[in-house]
Amino acid sequence: MADKGTTGAVAGGRARTGPPRRATRPPKPPPANDAGDQGPDAIAGDSALFVTTSMPDDIPRHSISDEELNMLCDPSRDELWETKWAALGVFIGVVPNTGDALWDYFNSANGALTVLDLIYIVLTFVSFAVWFVLRIVVKQKTTTSLAKRDEIRARTKKIVEAVTSATLNR
Repeated sequence: MADKGTTGAVAGGRARTGPPRRATRPPKPPPANDAGDQGPDAIAGDSALFVTTSMPDDIPRHSISDEELNMLCDPSRDELWETKWAALGVFIGVVPNTGDALWDYFNSANGALTVLDLIYIVLTFVSFAVWFVLRIVVKQKTTTSLAKRDEIRARTKKIVEAVTSATLNR
C-alpha cells in the first residue's frame, strides 16, 4: 500500500512543480585561532558575521520583436532628449536679446546694464551650459543603448544559428 505522503501533493491540494528543493546548511564557522583574533568579519565578542549568496537555477530570457527593440533603444523617447532641445530653444531665443544688451553696453556712452539685460546674459550662458552637458549625456546614453541593442540582436542570431545547425545536422 502506497503512503499518501509520497504523491507530491502539498497542503491545500496543489501539487508542487519544478525541480526538487535542495536542503542548505549554514556554513561552518572558521576555527578560532590561539590569539583570539576573529578577523575583519567579526562583529563583537565571540560572534562573527557570515554572508551566503545564492544564484537562481536559470535566468529567464524574454522574447522581443525587432520593432519593439528599436523603440526601446530610440533616444528620442527620453526626457533628457526633450530637455536638451528645450535648453537649445531657450539659448536661441535669448541670444538676440543678449547680443542687443551687450551691443548697447559696449557702444553707448553710459554703458549701463539693466536687470533684464543681466537676466538675458545669465540665461544665455546657463542654457548653453545645460544644452552642452545634456548633449554629452544623451550621446553617451544613445551609444550605450545601441551597443546593448546590437548585443541582444547578436545573442538572438547565435540561438537561431545553433537551432538551425542542430536541425540540419540530424
